[in-house]
Amino acid sequence: MSEAIRRLSDDTSASDRLSSVLHGIISQQEFNETSLQQLANHIIEFRTFKGATNNKCVRSLCYASRHYVERLVLLSPLLTRLITLDEANAKRSGCMFLHGQRNFLACLERLFSLGAFDESKEACLSQLLFNQVKSGGLEVDVLSKWLNRATPFTEMDVKVFSALKQQLSAFKEWLESSIDTDDEDNSKD
Repeated sequence: MSEAIRRLSDDTSASDRLSSVLHGIISQQEFNETSLQQLANHIIEFRTFKGATNNKCVRSLCYASRHYVERLVLLSPLLTRLITLDEANAKRSGCMFLHGQRNFLACLERLFSLGAFDESKEACLSQLLFNQVKSGGLEVDVLSKWLNRATPFTEMDVKVFSALKQQLSAFKEWLESSIDTDDEDNSKD
């Protein structure tokens, strides 16, 4: 019985260990190309040997960056790969891609609840969302629906979720205008 409990605790703490390892790299004063490679190597190791899913890796990466959210913007290409690809590095199916996007948005809700996107870092959130839309990690429709939701994906207080949406109001206007522009361009074709 104690062996089963030990294995269970090892399994549940694997994502905590991944977050801890990633936090150690992200918090380095010199955050550069070598740091990015170290992050990728640790994620690959946890995916290969610990069976971590891409969604779990996204959660660990976001949580590890809670004090350094500006570095998440630099990690946009890695986040995009984790959101769009499955564990075999093949393009995710429609429902799994949707699940990956919602997982990422839920991570942003949790970071916002923790105060990670305060006034000094609020532009990071818009930049991160912009990068994900442009790189294909977030579909405009999914992001637009999230910004128009009355309730969050997580247990976040509705008032805090309203504050998050308020912080993203300028980004939402840009997003809606880009959708309108795309619709106009498509109707001309």
